[in-house]
Amino acid sequence: MNRAEIETELKRITSDLSDEDLHQVLIYSRHFKNNLFLEKPDDFARFYDLISSIIKRPAMYGVQDVEGLYLFIMGIRFTFGLSDIANDFHSKFNDYVNKNYTEDFKSKRTDIDWARLIRFCSSGNNATLELFSRWFEAFLDTYKKQLLKAKE
Repeated sequence: MNRAEIETELKRITSDLSDEDLHQVLIYSRHFKNNLFLEKPDDFARFYDLISSIIKRPAMYGVQDVEGLYLFIMGIRFTFGLSDIANDFHSKFNDYVNKNYTEDFKSKRTDIDWARLIRFCSSGNNATLELFSRWFEAFLDTYKKQLLKAKE
């Protein structure tokens, strides 16, 4: 299909939709358009493999705690190659952590950096990496479910 045929088909499909349904289509299209995890699955796999290997063997990467891991990811954000994926991960993971793990705070802040929150909820350096690992896996599970639901 060329662009004109696609636009014609989109107009035909969207003309039958209610405003609410059309709004949902817009939300889903933005979600998929701006989703680097989907746009660059190979890069995301490389990023995930790197983070997983750091979690398994942190000393090999000079990481002793969640702050070290945070700095490592920040370093990736400012380099080429995986920087888009690292930026996307950083913002989405930060949103996820604030949404799911700040409910007990009296201040109800929703902009706490994920590394600070993990440090606050942990009892030591090793515990910060273990907690990051649990939250990271939970984030990925939730994110995968959201993607599958959005595809339906």
